[in-house]
Amino acid sequence: MKKITFFISLLCTIFVSCELETSRNGDIEGAWLLTKIDTLKTSGTQDMRSRSILWSVQYNLLSIREESTEFLFHFKYENDTITLLDAYNAYHEEWDRVVEDPSILAPFGVHELNERFKVAIHSDKMILETKDYRMKFQRY
Repeated sequence: MKKITFFISLLCTIFVSCELETSRNGDIEGAWLLTKIDTLKTSGTQDMRSRSILWSVQYNLLSIREESTEFLFHFKYENDTITLLDAYNAYHEEWDRVVEDPSILAPFGVHELNERFKVAIHSDKMILETKDYRMKFQRY
């Protein structure tokens, strides 16, 4: 009887001590291909499909990647807004180097280090928008 009690206690302890982390990202989770960037002030449009820029969201990490270039961000996603935090250059000789100059992020649609985007998702399409830019994505 003592062995059964000990075993049940052990199982309860294991289940209680395990913390299950889940994502609260909803539909934004996954991989997204950047297809278009609109400049709202000038009404300019740039087709991005040939560049194959991929934004991948998983848990609290965002990866923006094109061929041999990758940037990693922590982010907050709440109230249909994503705020990028802590930008890192993932393919640097010194491993993940902190990005201090946002101009290297501009070709990927990010213009500020702590940029905020309003998020709209419709089926397999996503739009991220700031006051100056609108980016359109296709689920990959």
